[in-house]
Amino acid sequence: MLDVLASRGPDSTGVAVYRHDAPPGEHKYSLCAPSADYDWAGYVSALEAAAGVVPVEFRARGRDGVIVTSIGPDRGPELLTAIDPSVRLFGYGTAIEVYKDVGPAAEVCARYDVAGMAGYQAVGHTRMATESAVTTEHSHPFAVSSDLALVHNGSFSNYASVRRQLDVVRQAAGPRFDEIELSCFLDVTLTDERDRTIAELADNAKMDPAVLGSSVYRGIGTLDQVREHIVRVRRETGITYFCLRGPHVEELAPVVRDLSGT
Repeated sequence: MLDVLASRGPDSTGVAVYRHDAPPGEHKYSLCAPSADYDWAGYVSALEAAAGVVPVEFRARGRDGVIVTSIGPDRGPELLTAIDPSVRLFGYGTAIEVYKDVGPAAEVCARYDVAGMAGYQAVGHTRMATESAVTTEHSHPFAVSSDLALVHNGSFSNYASVRRQLDVVRQAAGPRFDEIELSCFLDVTLTDERDRTIAELADNAKMDPAVLGSSVYRGIGTLDQVREHIVRVRRETGITYFCLRGPHVEELAPVVRDLSGT
């Protein structure tokens, strides 16, 4: 099934598999190694020493693996990060396991032997990057809370909906929220007559000009007005990555130059 989805997104693949195979009272932590030859034995030993919990079970799968331990989610994520920040925590809970990597579905599934997994449900995703880098960290799903997997497509449309949606994600992600990159497409129309252009575009689209003029993903006006729009979106939503598109992309070079790295 994931291989079929690769037609819409060949850049990266991820899957969250749910199965009840941890002993009662224990939790699973899905970890991503920074390299193929990572010293998992040393990592597990450091965890046992830091937590005072012995033994800690490690289940290798591909480059990555799952730690099974009695350490609960109240201290597990923070403790694991402190041992080695280069090891990424992709999910945790009593049932969930998360595996994701760069590459088309067939390759990633073979890499982690997804076909050999069993469970009562799974959440899969394939990605075609449009607004951010093609990396393992940007792959879906995102496990933002215990036994919770999140995938998404598309971008938010206006300030109110962005804030409502981000409040949900922020509450679920907790301290991990800062690891989530927020991005959006910005369709730009350069014009010296912003109000008239908005009215014309709205009429063509059969929509309220006020809705179009306040849209997060539409930058309409002069270069200064487009620059101010991006700054406002950053300030009010936390979105930091913008993919500019439209008939005037080459003319936007000054805006990109002024705002890049700020």
